[in-house]
Amino acid sequence: MLTLFLSALGIGIVWALWLLPRGQVRANYTAWMAATGFAVLGVLLGLRWVESRTVDPWLATAAAGILAYRLLIPLGSRAALAGLTLASALGAVCLGHLAAGLGGGVLALPSVALSALVLGTTLDAMVLGHWYLVQHGLSFEPLRRMSLALLAVVGVRLLLAALWLFALGGWGRLLGPGPLAMDTTLFLLLRGLLGFVGPLGLGWMVWECVKLKSNTSATGILYVICVFVLVGEFTAAWFWTSAGAWI
Repeated sequence: MLTLFLSALGIGIVWALWLLPRGQVRANYTAWMAATGFAVLGVLLGLRWVESRTVDPWLATAAAGILAYRLLIPLGSRAALAGLTLASALGAVCLGHLAAGLGGGVLALPSVALSALVLGTTLDAMVLGHWYLVQHGLSFEPLRRMSLALLAVVGVRLLLAALWLFALGGWGRLLGPGPLAMDTTLFLLLRGLLGFVGPLGLGWMVWECVKLKSNTSATGILYVICVFVLVGEFTAAWFWTSAGAWI
């Protein structure tokens, strides 16, 4: 579960950088986010090594791709674009491998990919809100794109969960013939409130703040969304690995 969650977080941080308008945000922002994504995968690789004394080649390759991207950023926009493409592709292969191991059928890969996008977009948007203090005169277009993307990916994530629950019989499989277990009830509440309701409601508030060009207010709300999304997506990883539920 932790492997899936941290992999999605680290790779999603890099994927979300595609949302930025080219040339509007300084390279130090993308360098910071690339370093953050690499650090997340580095921590995961370290934990795996401590636990089993093994190195996952898929994770290691994804981490190497992000590191290469970070090193290419100072060399100019073309080199950075090539590095971002490489890192994103290697990350996609890594998440595809993890999704295939879950045995969730056709919903496994899109669920894992959307989880990465939700995590990455939220964290990148929150850090971007601070960048208006660093880069004076920065257009609100990057934050506008991030806030819209956040609403979009959480919305699609909700639709996919609803598809599994109601169209593919997931609700009956999750509840089962007996009473609903206490831990399942708790995780369902966490998943619904913190994974969907909270981010969508607060995301709309961020969008309104962006329209008013109030980056300080938007950033404060994004802090709360980050907490909600982290808990919500960690809960989703629990459902995937422990209950076989794609919500």
